[in-house]
Amino acid sequence: MSVQSVNLFHHENLDQPTKYLAVRHLFKSFAGATVLSDIHFEIREGEFLSILGPSGSGKSTLLRTIAGLEVPDSGEIVCDGKPYFTQDGTVTPVEHRDLGMVFQDFGLWPHLSVFDHVSFPLWSRKKRGALNWNKGQIADQTMETLRMFRMDGFAKKKPHQLSGGQQQRVAFARAVVSRPKLVLLDEAFSALDPQLRAEVRPELVGILREHNMTVLNVTHDQEEAISVSDQILVLVGGQGLQIAPPSDLYDRPARQSVAEFVGQAHFIPVSYDGQSTYKLPDGQVISLPPATTTEDQQPETDAKLLVRPEFVQIREAEHVAKQNNDWQTNDWITTDAKSLWQGRVIRQTPLLGRYHIGLEVPGIGEISAYHHRPLQLHQVVSLDLEIHRPHLIFDTGTI
Repeated sequence: MSVQSVNLFHHENLDQPTKYLAVRHLFKSFAGATVLSDIHFEIREGEFLSILGPSGSGKSTLLRTIAGLEVPDSGEIVCDGKPYFTQDGTVTPVEHRDLGMVFQDFGLWPHLSVFDHVSFPLWSRKKRGALNWNKGQIADQTMETLRMFRMDGFAKKKPHQLSGGQQQRVAFARAVVSRPKLVLLDEAFSALDPQLRAEVRPELVGILREHNMTVLNVTHDQEEAISVSDQILVLVGGQGLQIAPPSDLYDRPARQSVAEFVGQAHFIPVSYDGQSTYKLPDGQVISLPPATTTEDQQPETDAKLLVRPEFVQIREAEHVAKQNNDWQTNDWITTDAKSLWQGRVIRQTPLLGRYHIGLEVPGIGEISAYHHRPLQLHQVVSLDLEIHRPHLIFDTGTI
């Protein structure tokens, strides 16, 4: 069989020497309700991992357990060989976890200058005996960090004198001034408007990468997670569904629920021979390249073919379908013999530079495609399926 299997979790061996942060079999509940269930993943040093999930998925709770703001029920958290939480009851206090944190609310105090904000973590460490620097060394480190974020010219400014993007730079500078082992971002970019976010985010993430910082980023924004991450952990209902690089997560999701959460996804039932033949429910056979799958399967196994909107090419047919109930019997004549299917437009949504078209295809169901111009509602069009790397899913679609 020319079938490549997909692992649910990209990092399987948490005892590899390359690990930096390891979270093992973590559970957390509130008032008897399970919020995190058997979460396990790792981050390598210098890696950027995003926890992606909808509201209420437990992603912020997971971040808070790593930060030490919540205590797990069970499991293990280890960072650079130091136990943050262990089964035997070891709990490292938050102030001893060597973390930098940025939240959606930047947490800037109106009476402090930019310099005072950024230097605060260093003075805090000095006060508790974790840093043996003098005032001059603290000032030098503060100014060096402000230069990293192009904020050295604003050292004496107060928060109300700064733009939103400048305030965010201050929050990031404060988080990394001590060069922590781990930087935690909790929806750190969501406070900015979309245009400013698109401008500032690549710059700030670039600074973190340039200085080889290890980052754990919590977000509900798929575009953000895909654009900034080395790895993405999809968290839904308190369960980790898959961890993988962004391209693998999109092209080869391990579950139907992952595919539906990350981007637009439709599924066509097929019987697959393990090579390049895919049989549709109506008996029609189509040829595509060999598929990747979520697990090893035998020939002629029933599966679901992942279809993204960009896989479907619309060609406007040179005919008019019957606008009545006979349409669903495929009762029309088309002059386009090259097309795989015909579909009827049932909805469309304008996007920037293109349209998202919802289509009803007899015998297949609903799929969607992108098109360069608007179409008429109920218009019948010809559809081609262009999938260069087919992917099959065998799960039921449940968590």
